[in-house]
Amino acid sequence: METEAFLRLKDGRHLQVALDVPDRQLATKIAMVAGKLKVSVVEAGTPLIKRYGTKIIKELKNSAKESLILADMKSADVGDLEVRLAGEAGADIVTVLGCASNDTIQAAKEEAEKTGMLLEVDLINTEDPLQRMHELQKLGIKAFSFHVPIDVQKRRSTSAELLLDRLKMLGKSESVISVAGGLNPDKIKAFKGTNVNVFVVGSYLTSSVEYAERINSVLNVIKEL
Repeated sequence: METEAFLRLKDGRHLQVALDVPDRQLATKIAMVAGKLKVSVVEAGTPLIKRYGTKIIKELKNSAKESLILADMKSADVGDLEVRLAGEAGADIVTVLGCASNDTIQAAKEEAEKTGMLLEVDLINTEDPLQRMHELQKLGIKAFSFHVPIDVQKRRSTSAELLLDRLKMLGKSESVISVAGGLNPDKIKAFKGTNVNVFVVGSYLTSSVEYAERINSVLNVIKEL
């Protein structure tokens, strides 16, 4: 049986607001705005969880109302335990690293299934993300994030456009596909013609006090794809 998150995200195109800011007040404020604007996914970013613990997941869920909450745990080991912690805090989606062992990913998947969460594999820093995705699809993984790291963006002055060729090669997929890494409205336009389901936008939104305006600008571009 498919999770609610999978069913909501598999068709169409969606926005995920990434809250990577280690500031509870700012994160909950943006989450509230995102919820009012019907944003599909609000992400409890890794720095936010590390600073405040998994209780921040519940706080964002209360603020974002109908939005799905993704807990970006980026688990590399003890996948079942970390998934359980996210689930107990109310997460709808939880991440594990694609570079983790198949054993860790399988353990995370089994735990996610117990609680009705969608497990997303973050393919950040994998040598061949497409190949790794195909390997993990055989294990039953149904959600993947193609992700250019923030440090790479800063040092190489690049963004998720690095992944554009790979995503064009992907073709039609039965998985939920996300893309992340320095996205803004102009850069999202480049992904027209790909089968990306979820566009993850962080600093473009969190670096401004005009949260609603910027969220709406992203939503409008996504609708046009």
